[in-house]
Amino acid sequence: MQASNGKKRKLKRRLLTFRQHLLENYALNTVNTLLRPILTIYKYFEIELFPLPPVNKKNVTTSEPIRFSDLPDKELLRKALSVASPLMSAIICFMVSSGCAKREVLNLTIGEYIKALSDYTDKKDIYEIIEDLGDAENVVPTFNIRRQKRKDRKRGRIVVCRLLQQLQNRIGFRT
Repeated sequence: MQASNGKKRKLKRRLLTFRQHLLENYALNTVNTLLRPILTIYKYFEIELFPLPPVNKKNVTTSEPIRFSDLPDKELLRKALSVASPLMSAIICFMVSSGCAKREVLNLTIGEYIKALSDYTDKKDIYEIIEDLGDAENVVPTFNIRRQKRKDRKRGRIVVCRLLQQLQNRIGFRT
């Protein structure tokens, strides 16, 4: 499938306009992350594209770094805890005390919690652990957490391949 020169220029112009829109609203890494799957789809369907000109990094707006004064203080955290549900209060307290990001906290499992308490009890059932430890205040669970900021690249490729397969099936395109 090949497009005429006019269509190529129109497609390139649209991609550049879209990229400019993204650059005005998002950080450069986010722009690249959002644009890459679109270009991949065009390449997969063998639609010839002229390379897009590189982004001038001097003209890209970057967000200001987070300063210490930008972080919530104790008073703000107390207000948040006073209106939060018990589950959200537990999440806030865990994030503040551990320094974990939202993704790490939300991906924690009961099994990891049981493992973190292995220094204090030999029990493997969560209800038995709660009964065994009771209201002990000197218990400090030690989690072995790996930072999960980036998605697994292999999983990302699988998602793109599935997307391409769904597109093929939807438009009836066969290789």
